[in-house]
Amino acid sequence: MPTTDGGSFLSGVVLAAGASTRMGRPKQLLPVGDRCLLRRVIDAALASRLDEVIVVLGHRADEIGSALALDAVGRARVVVNSEHADGQSTSLRCGLRAADERAQAVADDVRVVSRAMEDLSTTGTITAVAHRSSR
Repeated sequence: MPTTDGGSFLSGVVLAAGASTRMGRPKQLLPVGDRCLLRRVIDAALASRLDEVIVVLGHRADEIGSALALDAVGRARVVVNSEHADGQSTSLRCGLRAADERAQAVADDVRVVSRAMEDLSTTGTITAVAHRSSR
């Protein structure tokens, strides 16, 4: 639920600009239940306490963006990283630049957002949030 009490403004960045070269088709659009994979990630982020969710697209941005069917006035919005081929850090920078200037904290991994938001709401700070990838 977004902040309405003048508290911290929290932005989430979903990195989804990759070309899915090993898969051969957009991983973001893989069906998972009744929605595509990326829409499930966005919906999970929207269910958190984030005030805004910035979705960074790159490769095949028009096709992927159209499939998401995001509400134009909602808390989630798409930005396009024209430099996505230069690496994931360019997408993170693109998302950070797009974050609301009031943002107090930004997260780019939906798996750690809920822990970070809980820390922030109970203690006023984010202690340490990490996710160990198996990759």
